[in-house]
Amino acid sequence: MTYKAPVDDILAALKATGALDRGMMNASPDGLDEATVRAILEEAGKFGADVLDPLNRVGDRTGSRLDNGRVVPPPGWTEAYRQFVDGGWGALPGPVEHGGQGLPSIVAMAVCEIWVRYSAFISNAPWAWVRSRSPPAMLRIGKAKRSESVALGTVRARHSMIPNTIGM
Repeated sequence: MTYKAPVDDILAALKATGALDRGMMNASPDGLDEATVRAILEEAGKFGADVLDPLNRVGDRTGSRLDNGRVVPPPGWTEAYRQFVDGGWGALPGPVEHGGQGLPSIVAMAVCEIWVRYSAFISNAPWAWVRSRSPPAMLRIGKAKRSESVALGTVRARHSMIPNTIGM
C-alpha cells in the first residue's frame, strides 16, 4: 500500500476546527502540546504501516474461523493486537484514574482514522467507541443528568467496564 498518514493535514484540520485550542490542550494530564499530538499521530502512522497494513492480505485470504466456540483470527492478528495493547494505544482516551492516558477524544479519533486507512478491521478495535462517544463523555452525561443509568449504567458498572476496556 502506498498510503502514508497525512500528519500535517490532520494537524491542520485539528487546528482549523479549534480541536487543538489551548483550553482543550491544558485540560489534558500534564498539558498537551502540538508536538506531542504530532508524535502520537506519527507513531500511529508507523503502527498502521508496519503492523496493520501487512495483515490485510492474510486476513482477506485466511479470514477468522470458529473453532469449538472460539474465534480464531488470521495469522498475525493476535500478535498485532498484543502490540496494540502493549503500546498503550487502547488507553489513549481512557480516564487516568482507570489506567488510561486521559488524552482528548479528538486525538484518539485522529489515530483511529489513520488506522482505518491501513485496515478496516481496526474500526472494530476495543476503543472504536471513541468515534461516537468516549467513556469520559458518557460519564459527564451521566453526572449532568444525575442518572446512574445513563450511558454506562451504574457507578459500579462504570468502574468495572472502563478499566477492563482500557486494559484489553
